[in-house]
Amino acid sequence: GIVLKTDERHETSMPGIYAAGDLANAGIPSVTTATWQGAMAGIFAQQSMLT
Repeated sequence: GIVLKTDERHETSMPGIYAAGDLANAGIPSVTTATWQGAMAGIFAQQSMLT
């Protein structure tokens, strides 16, 4: 499937667009990893809106 490249903050090359889980990982699908990455991407997205 499609995999987007993200930086350490889970942000894609398009500012303000974040990716997590299967969309950001080419490896083995994992609910645990997707949940953690989604939570972190949400935190980073919120931080970017506050600055």
